[in-house]
Amino acid sequence: MQETSGCTLGAHSRRFPAFSRCLGLSDLNICFLLATEADSSEEDSDECRCLNGRCVRTQQGSVCECPTGFQLDSTRTRCLDIDECQELNQRGRLCKTERCVNTSGSYFCTCKSGYSRSWPHGICVPQR
Repeated sequence: MQETSGCTLGAHSRRFPAFSRCLGLSDLNICFLLATEADSSEEDSDECRCLNGRCVRTQQGSVCECPTGFQLDSTRTRCLDIDECQELNQRGRLCKTERCVNTSGSYFCTCKSGYSRSWPHGICVPQR
C-alpha cells in the first residue's frame, strides 16, 4: 500500500479498511497493513480460506485476493508480505541513498545513521 503520507493517526486505509491502520513513526504518519485473518465481508465463504486477504467469488469459483503489498503463496490460500526493500530497492530505486525499512504490506525510507531529515525538502543531511 503506497499511502505513506497524509493519513490521520489511527485511521484506516480506504482500500482495505479491515487490514490497515495509520501509525506515527518519527516525523511521518504511515499507513500499515495489519496481519489479520480475512475480513468478514459478504464475499467471504467457507470454500475459500484466505489468510491476510479476502475471499472473492468469481465465475470460476472462489479465489483469494491479496491487498497491495502482499502476494499469494504457492498454496494460493495465504497472502504473504512482499519485502519491497529486498525486491525493489536493488540499484537504489526505492530509497536511493536512504535506508529502506520493510513493513507489513509496505515500506518506508529513513535516514542512515549520522544523518537527519532536513525540511522543507525532506532530504537526509549529515548531522551537525
